[in-house]
Amino acid sequence: MTQIAAWEEHGTRYLMGDVLVTRMGLFNFEGDHVPIPTAEDASAALPKKYGIQITDLSQKIYIISDNVAVGWAISRAIAAEVISDLFNAFEGKAPSVAEVKAFLCGREKTEEDTCLLIGWIVENSNASCFRWISQSPDEFTTGDQFVEGFGKDFFNEIVKPTGESGGDPLINSALGKLANLLSYEMLEGKNLQWQFGGAYQLIYYADGGFRHLTSATFVTFTATEQENGEVQFGFVSRILKFQFEDGILKMMAVSKSANGNVSSRMYYAYAIHTGKPQPPPAPDGLSLISDYHAILVDIRFRDGVRGELATTYARDIPNPPLQITRTPEALETVDISNRFLARVIKLIKDRNPDKSAFPTRDWLTKQ
Repeated sequence: MTQIAAWEEHGTRYLMGDVLVTRMGLFNFEGDHVPIPTAEDASAALPKKYGIQITDLSQKIYIISDNVAVGWAISRAIAAEVISDLFNAFEGKAPSVAEVKAFLCGREKTEEDTCLLIGWIVENSNASCFRWISQSPDEFTTGDQFVEGFGKDFFNEIVKPTGESGGDPLINSALGKLANLLSYEMLEGKNLQWQFGGAYQLIYYADGGFRHLTSATFVTFTATEQENGEVQFGFVSRILKFQFEDGILKMMAVSKSANGNVSSRMYYAYAIHTGKPQPPPAPDGLSLISDYHAILVDIRFRDGVRGELATTYARDIPNPPLQITRTPEALETVDISNRFLARVIKLIKDRNPDKSAFPTRDWLTKQ
């Protein structure tokens, strides 16, 4: 299934979508799940007894033109046809809300299966968030935001609106949401049982047009307070790099095994209206160094309460909390500063002044 969301925050319009494609009712299906970036073995969180198989990774959100962005849910086959027709009708143009509405409402009703679209249309500096479904094509609904798919309730619960973050909040608030979703998935994985996740794309409106988040690196680690009051830190076993390039969502997961060996694996999500390129891209790997201009630190406690609001640090400050360096031999290292770790310890201690209280575990995600 799917999780797609269209919302506005800090004056910016966002569209987010996962990449998971699943089939239901396949109890004890043959074979394995398609590999996903967020898990070494998806069957640990989604065993066959649930009757759900991960069959593919696919792009769910698209920029049709500078002023129109859409995301799809439910039937990929129907969505591929609708999105292809949207590109043919409006790519390179600036359609109005009325034109997009007339185009969608003029389509024939689908009977056996359905496709649901949500998205944004910006017209004369005014933005309209819309929802449309192919089994009721005459219904074109507008509103402040739409969240659809099996992950709808989960998204509304775990992804709360944030206050102003440090630095430029244009992308930061949405990155905090992505970090929260990814951290939960890698620590718990229960969202796979609701058929969404695997990775996420982000589209946002800036400088007169919709833009893809082209490059982002997510590093998650935990800080656990022990019974004796000591705080232990540990990296989650996978670092994720997402890069949107040439119409392909490229994803890399870097893992460290128990014996210290480091390995990486590439994953790809393609546009549903064009399919996989031939030949497919060579799995050369990606650099963990991101195009993003700053480092976003998002701190959350295990119970979902934030330790502090997301904070943005410029890359060129003297002591950044997170630093990714690359040697001439292409060896990359990820380092977290002791000064920042001391700050995290203080946050935990301030939150848990009673030594006899049940220890808490902090969520930390960094871009």
